[in-house]
This record gives sequence, C-alpha cells and structure tokens, in this order.
Amino acid sequence: MKNLLITGSYPPDHTGSGKRLKLTYNHLRKKYGVNFDVISSLPRKEVLKGNSDEVILWLPNTFRIREFIRLFYLLFSSGRNYDLIHIAGRSRLNIAAAWICILLKFPFVLEFVVDNSQDIHMKNILKRMILKCFSKANGYIAMNKSIEDEYLKNGVDYKDILPRPNAYIPKFDNGSTAYNNKAEIGLNTQFKHLMISRICDRKGYFYALNLIKRLPQQHGLYIRGPLLNKEDEIYLESLKKFISKNNLSNRVKIVPKFLETPELLMKEFDMFWMTSKREGFPNVVIESLCQGTPVVVGAWLSFIDYMTALEDRMVVVTENIDDSVEHVIAFLERNIDPTVTKEKSREFFNLNKYLENTYCFFESIISQ
Repeated sequence: MKNLLITGSYPPDHTGSGKRLKLTYNHLRKKYGVNFDVISSLPRKEVLKGNSDEVILWLPNTFRIREFIRLFYLLFSSGRNYDLIHIAGRSRLNIAAAWICILLKFPFVLEFVVDNSQDIHMKNILKRMILKCFSKANGYIAMNKSIEDEYLKNGVDYKDILPRPNAYIPKFDNGSTAYNNKAEIGLNTQFKHLMISRICDRKGYFYALNLIKRLPQQHGLYIRGPLLNKEDEIYLESLKKFISKNNLSNRVKIVPKFLETPELLMKEFDMFWMTSKREGFPNVVIESLCQGTPVVVGAWLSFIDYMTALEDRMVVVTENIDDSVEHVIAFLERNIDPTVTKEKSREFFNLNKYLENTYCFFESIISQ
C-alpha cells in the first residue's frame, strides 16, 4: 500500500475528526511510507465584533465546489494510482466519492465520524443514496459501539469492521509552558472543571450548566471552543442568558475561541467534561486522560463501551442530575493519582498499536 486518498467534510485545523485524520496519516507516512492526499472543506473566516470579545466564526463552504473539482482531478487527472480511498463522514462530497469508487471499482473504506445518524436531518432520497453506496464499501471503521451497531444493522459483516478507538498522538511533552497555568487565562483555583469543544447544541452544554449549578459553590467550569456558524452564535447567547439567570457568572467562564493546544491546559484541571448528545470518539477525552486528568462522560455516549479498561478513570453521568452530582463529588474525594491515569491511558491509546491495526486492516482490503 503506497497511495491513499482521504475524503471528508471536516477541516483539519478546526475540528476533532479532521485533526485526527491529518495526524493519523502523517504518522502512517512516517512509519510505513504511505503517501496520501486529503480533500476536506476549507472554512471561510468571519470576525464578529460585539460588546465583549471578538467572535470568530468558521463558516463552511456550502456548495464545496472547490472540493468536488479537486476530487475529480485527483481521481481522473493527477496520474496517481490510489490503492485505497478512505471516506470519512456522510457529506455530499463523500456520497460522490463513494459512487465514483463503485463505478470505477476503486476499493474504499467507510468511516462514520459521528454516531446516531438518525439525528441528522436529511431528505429520504439522500438517505437512500447513502445506504446504497455505503453498503458497497470494502471495509468499515467503527470508532464507537453505536457506529458498529449501525453498520451491523445495515447488513455489514462483522469481519469487515475494524472496531478502533482513536489513538493518543503526543505533541507537547517537551516542556512547553504555553497555557501552563490557570492564572495566564484569568482563572482562579475555583475552576476545577473544563470543557473544550465547539460551542453548539450537539455538545450538550445546558446539561453541563445544570450539573455545575448543583455542585457546591467552590466548583467552577471553564468552557473553550469555536463557533462554526450563525446558529452557534445564537446558541452561545442562550448559554449566557442561562448563566446570568442562574447567578453562575462567577462560576462559569465561556471563551468562544479555538484552542490549538488543549492538552497543555488539561493538566491544570481536576476533571474534563464530555456531555455531548452524540459523538464519534472525541480527541479531547483521549488527550485529557493521557495528561492524567479524569473525565466526566455522559452514559448515552457509546464510545465508553470501547473504554472499559479505563472505567475507574471516568465518572459516567446520567440524565438524573442529582445522582450525577453525587458521583462527581464522590469521585473527586478519591484523590485519583494523575500519574497512574496518565500511564494507563497512554498504554490503552497506544499510537503504534493503532497505526498497526489501521495499516493491517487496509492491507487486508487491498489484497482481496
């Protein structure tokens, strides 16, 4: 296997799945000499100036004409013979890529990057097109149990699925001091809890605010993440209203900006929170655990089914907020050793094992 093409609708510098794909293939190239090209939507930047901080929106190219042109160029005109096409996501670009692979008999691997597809609002004809073309993939990658179950439900043979959590890819273990303490970003020791994610409805921030509201006063929550569209901006305003109405202004701080090096900040907090409504396998959860910081995770997120070896490093919260508050407090009282958390997590999310599994899976498809 020498040449791969990856298609997706996730910009590598602004979303978790895009970043993971970019880092994965950079390491595959270093370890196995694999060349690759990537097609992903390039967002356009828009700066909004309000009464407080400026807000940066990363707005997608709605029609993605540039990406369609690049797709056809790479497949038909570039002169590069691809051994395999890796299709990550369910976008229109990926539907086109899948149909081209079928018509030209290119082997391709499908990876759904977010679970619970029934929540994605698509017209029936688009759903049928997705099921039809994606059912003809040569292999499937499942980042969590929900995605694995979705494949099986649609008739995929289990042997064609690679159940594969993401890996930890260390980048900042060489003494960097950027964002190395809370004081540098204006936080006091009250802020024990951290959330880093896009600020939007899917990320479940209202659940987090209701949880922090019921925790003792000495617990504060710091939220950091980008806005990707106008709806996200409206959602941010609704969060601010909730914070003001419930007198949480001194306990919750939201900074709507992309953070390039989240793992440097994670070590400063007692817990990292992930309460999204649906997810694939979030990089930030892996990065937090591998920095020694335990995580609060929603029981409805099926990626935890792939993390049973680390269940003593997680607080699994439910829709019962009162019970969840007790679980969080009890967990913090255990004084979990961050060094042990770090060692166990880095062994579980080992990069070499992840790369070997991915490479062998791809090779098995190409050799068929």
